[in-house]
Amino acid sequence: MRILHTADWHLGMSAHGEFDAVSGVSSRLLDMAKTVEWIGTVAEERQVQVVAIAGDLTHRKFLTGAELDIVLKFLYRMARANILVVIGEGNHDGYSHPGVPSTVAALNGINPYVRTFAEAKPTYLSANERMFVIPYPNRAVLAAAGYTSADVSDILSGWLSEEGCSEGDYVMAHLSVSSAKFSANAQPLLMGAADITVNWSSLVRDGMGGVLLGHIHMPQVINDILWYAGAPMCFDYGDGEGKRGVCIVEDGKRERLVNPHNRLFQTFTPERIEFEPEAIIPGSFLRITAEREVDATERAEWARIAAHAGATLTHIIEKRAETVRTRVKEVADAVTDEDIVRRWFEVAAEGEDAETVLALMEKADEEAR
Repeated sequence: MRILHTADWHLGMSAHGEFDAVSGVSSRLLDMAKTVEWIGTVAEERQVQVVAIAGDLTHRKFLTGAELDIVLKFLYRMARANILVVIGEGNHDGYSHPGVPSTVAALNGINPYVRTFAEAKPTYLSANERMFVIPYPNRAVLAAAGYTSADVSDILSGWLSEEGCSEGDYVMAHLSVSSAKFSANAQPLLMGAADITVNWSSLVRDGMGGVLLGHIHMPQVINDILWYAGAPMCFDYGDGEGKRGVCIVEDGKRERLVNPHNRLFQTFTPERIEFEPEAIIPGSFLRITAEREVDATERAEWARIAAHAGATLTHIIEKRAETVRTRVKEVADAVTDEDIVRRWFEVAAEGEDAETVLALMEKADEEAR
């Protein structure tokens, strides 16, 4: 069995994108369209039997027509190549509006080669190989029911045993596991505000083909049997300058392929952009962090340097923004709505409208109490 393992496409996330005058859509959507096209080509050229998408296919529950078009073209392309696509729901796919079917749920069975899962279930990949799909375990719902991370680990381990997960089978899950590493931006958000962390050993069985994970955007190998594919492209400065792509899995072995359409996110100091402009990667997104106030002349000069290097300058962070960011971290643990916390981090990073953000956070802090 040869599987293409991917996750966290976040279709619909357009942060930092520029308006494209020709297509009328965000440049980030065009980046994703190229990435999905590349994933389809890899699946065909490597002759995989299964594409496993381990959650967060979408950034929000409902897609626009242009975003949905990217998904549908990919799914029908895989069907024409006789490639099965298995999709588990992530926290973004079905996190909000409980009880309302998501785009991912609506895609289930759209053709005979598409299977999506909003609940933990096994599905046959072949006559002898199964995949146990585990969607995102919603912390708010589980906490309300009195469950802890240890409880969820035991529940998942028991479920896999009851269902007979064994040699040759796979687990695909969208969750955080022990020993996983987070980016600087994601760690306080995921660990503090939104996540159940599962003991990785609860997902492992002797002789299994592998545990294919999504949720953390940084690609990483936890051990020989368990790994994160990572997002296929960088979405924000928390993702940084790392390479992104997909994994090909076969006979217990992994091969990582790098996405040639990924645009990187770089962070510079004023000194570095002025004295090391050659370090700017063409096509990247760029932000500058200054431990002081910045005047209009400097802003214009930095924008000129970035444009000359073929990069897009998106943020200039002055020292005052760090105060907002510190306050965000203080109250993040008291808030369970991941989208709200993420937006606070984005605004804090931009250094814009600090007073409004602080006021909203104070209000949420009071409500949480």
